[in-house]
Order: sequence, then structure tokens, then C-alpha cells
Amino acid sequence: MTYDLRVRRILKAQLSYDEFRSEICHMHKTDGNILFLTKVLKYNMVNKLWQKKKYAYALYVLYMVDYISWKNKVPFYSGFNELRSYKLKNTLYPAEVIMLDKINKSNRNKRNAYEECKNSECGKFFIRHNIVEISIDP
Repeated sequence: MTYDLRVRRILKAQLSYDEFRSEICHMHKTDGNILFLTKVLKYNMVNKLWQKKKYAYALYVLYMVDYISWKNKVPFYSGFNELRSYKLKNTLYPAEVIMLDKINKSNRNKRNAYEECKNSECGKFFIRHNIVEISIDP
């Protein structure tokens, strides 16, 4: 199987969570909805990340797939049903939110990001699994 170079980087490289988010969102922006969904499923990205114990990364891709599927009225992929029952122990925030709170010596940015995520169409797919993400749309 010939790997797409970006898929290879996402699956093989030791990326920080924010580097990973950036790569996967760029892949979505570049490929568009259909090709992105096709690659995620073809290369079994969610399960490969899960097997490597990169749980946050696997769940992030899973909820991208679910959101894109929902938005495009495509049925959810049933192969992820078991993984959909998992959530992260601690809420995962983007690095910029954490940094702003450290600079300001507060939790205001985390609270605001959490609320914004809860109320965004996209964020609802992520927040119930303790991942703060407001938008993945290109």
C-alpha cells in the first residue's frame, strides 16, 4: 500500500498534540470532505493511532470523521462504534488556550474555550469526549 505523505507523517512522526491537530486539519482542508474521509478509512488511521496508544489523537480523528459525516448527511462509520464510548480522563485544550491562561494566571481562557466548544456545531462532537475544538472547517 502506498501511503499519502501527509498520512505517513501523521501516523509515523512524533508530533505534539497541536502539531498533530494542525497536520490533520491541513489534510482536511487540502483534500476536502470526501477524500479526507476516504483516506482516514482506507489507511485505518483511527485504529492505528489507538493501537499506538495515541488515544487523544485517535479520538480527535474519529470526531472529525463523525462531524464531517453528520454535516454531509453521511451515515457514521459503524467500525468506530466501540471507540465512541471512550472519553479522555482530562479535558484536552489547544496549547494557545493553556499558554494564555499561564500568562494571565487564570483559567478564564479555558472556561471560555470550553463554553464556546459546547455551543459550537462542531465542538459538540468533541466536547462530550473531553476534547476542546471549536471548528475544523477549512
